[in-house]
Amino acid sequence: MKAYEREAFVKTFGIFFLSLTLFATLVAYGYYKEQKHGMDEQIFAQMKAFSYDFKSKAFEVDVVEYSPMVDELNINSCDEGICGYFRIQSAPKNMFKIIMERSSYDAMHQALQHKVFWLYLVVVIAIFVFSLIYSLYALNPLKKALVMMEGFLKDVIHDLNTPVTSILLNTTSLRKKITYETIERIELG
Repeated sequence: MKAYEREAFVKTFGIFFLSLTLFATLVAYGYYKEQKHGMDEQIFAQMKAFSYDFKSKAFEVDVVEYSPMVDELNINSCDEGICGYFRIQSAPKNMFKIIMERSSYDAMHQALQHKVFWLYLVVVIAIFVFSLIYSLYALNPLKKALVMMEGFLKDVIHDLNTPVTSILLNTTSLRKKITYETIERIELG
């Protein structure tokens, strides 16, 4: 591969690969945020179900005073781990505080991160291969055009060399017959 071909390949590959990787990164980030939100909603739904039957070993329960400052629609971070707050219908001044251990939540979060990372890695590898193939394919017309240009230049140089060589040979043979000044004018002209 010649220097100009290598430069064209690197530029084409770089632009294509970097732009697609940037797009894939944005999509992966959005996918991660959506999956994390879904995981949090699923945990919240499990906490809500637990507040009715108390049959899960994944959660602990505590009764706390009602506070209007507590977000009752989402899970919250608390000292014990991850908490969900639910009103007690029979005791309006109290709330259930359903607690999930932070280590359990972190393990689920880490599993989600690993899943998204490996998916992202597979996509980036696919983008790399696709960019490589695309760059080689895009370079093919450039190679054909350069081969045609080189052939044309060789023909032009050959066509110019033929009459010049003929003139120089004739002036050499004329040098023996004509004066030096006449030959000099022919060679310079």
